[in-house]
Amino acid sequence: MRRTIKTIALFLIFMIFLMPLYAQADSFTFNVTADKTQVDPGEEVVITLNLSDIDAGELGINTVEATLSYDTNVFEEVTQEDFQSLNNWSLTYNGEDTEQKGKILCVIIASGVTEDQTIGTITLKVKEGVEYQNTTVSFTGIATNNGTDIINETDKTINLEIGTTPAEPEEPNEDNNNEINIGNTVDDDNSNTTTNTPTSDNTQSPNRLPQTGTAMFFMIAFVIIVLGILTFVGYNRYKNIDK
Repeated sequence: MRRTIKTIALFLIFMIFLMPLYAQADSFTFNVTADKTQVDPGEEVVITLNLSDIDAGELGINTVEATLSYDTNVFEEVTQEDFQSLNNWSLTYNGEDTEQKGKILCVIIASGVTEDQTIGTITLKVKEGVEYQNTTVSFTGIATNNGTDIINETDKTINLEIGTTPAEPEEPNEDNNNEINIGNTVDDDNSNTTTNTPTSDNTQSPNRLPQTGTAMFFMIAFVIIVLGILTFVGYNRYKNIDK
């Protein structure tokens, strides 16, 4: 009896240690790829959903769920019409303002999938007038099951560039700077020439000064001669009176 109890206890302990190993054995990969990485305002980007590396037993997987997140300031609101189901999968999207908003449920009615397979696409449209920026489209809470246990997958993110990269400002050209400096030098010379123009008028003033002095000299000489003549005449008269 004791041996039986001991054997059962050892078996249970053995199973407890093996359970995490079995849980880790089941896995799958949820791939998301965009048809372009740079999108202009008004354009659309198509995201493809794909399953690969499925390890979920002989039955495979027939359901996948995830939550879609995107910037509503960049993209127009996503609706059910933006989803396309492929390869017998049915994609359902919850766009209502509830706790489940953004939830994607992918279901295939046929037998479980064990091979790589594309399950559908999502089309997102960039709003008109959006300025240049980088944005992301994320898929979180990705999970499936093997019929009994839930199999989780890591979050997936797509990075997108919206608009065209702004052109960098051109660096100043040294040759252009030299041309500008030469132009300024010419302007300075012209300004000096213009300023010196009145000086040419002033250079005539020395020529006028001798003319003024000469006229004064003749006038003084004329006065002296007149005075001399008057003195001489007066002297003669005085001389005649004395005789």
